[in-house]
Amino acid sequence: MKKWLVVFLCFLSESSFGVGAILYMRLNESEGLTTFMDSSGNNYDGTCTNCPTRGAFGMFNPAMTFDGVNDAITGMPVGAMGTADRTLSAWVRITTTASGMILTNRSVVGENSLSLHASVFAGAGTANGNAYFSWDGGGCNVGARGSSNITDGDFHHLVGVRSGADYFIYVDGTMENTNNASGGSGTCWASSADSTSNWLIGSGPAWGVFWNGTISEVSIYDSALTRSQIRGMYMRGVNRYIEASRDWARLLPYTPTYFEQNLGL
Repeated sequence: MKKWLVVFLCFLSESSFGVGAILYMRLNESEGLTTFMDSSGNNYDGTCTNCPTRGAFGMFNPAMTFDGVNDAITGMPVGAMGTADRTLSAWVRITTTASGMILTNRSVVGENSLSLHASVFAGAGTANGNAYFSWDGGGCNVGARGSSNITDGDFHHLVGVRSGADYFIYVDGTMENTNNASGGSGTCWASSADSTSNWLIGSGPAWGVFWNGTISEVSIYDSALTRSQIRGMYMRGVNRYIEASRDWARLLPYTPTYFEQNLGL
């Protein structure tokens, strides 16, 4: 009975991921496939030429690992973010401060886009292991920079929120900073993210940077998610990961996960 209960709870938890998103990429496709499905219902599917590799175990399902050289998922026609409230979200795992771009639709230097990334800002590497959420355009970059180093090899939930002209960066369910990153003229806080180019995962061609690590469960929302919503997303992910880890390790001596050790779960 207990075994069936665990499986049922995992199913309920996973089914809540991506609810309300306008783009939801699980990134759990089989090795060798070159099409990646958008599970939001909008059919903004992505493709790859230089494809990431399927990881052995992702946050919830098998995830995708990017080589930091040329791996990328491209072609998601979500469209421009404009000046409306938005939220970008992803689970990532990295071990290097040369991390790169997670999600953007800035394909060339002249475009204006919202972007989620780590250890790179305003086109230059920062080597600090921090998460960033930013508006990027020609001669102006603004946004929020996280305070924690996420290069410990564990999964971390990164969320960038734009609400009006304010930018927030969340790491593992906690809002770490707001409006604390700017470059160039630094006067574009309320500017439109008007790039209509297709969205990219793992690649920032306008900066010439790629993601070096694992990405799972990427989503975009056409609203500014609240602190409680983001905390809920993180905790659902943590609970799902713990149950999945226990299930995979049921025949082996059990080792507490990172989340159990740090959250007391």
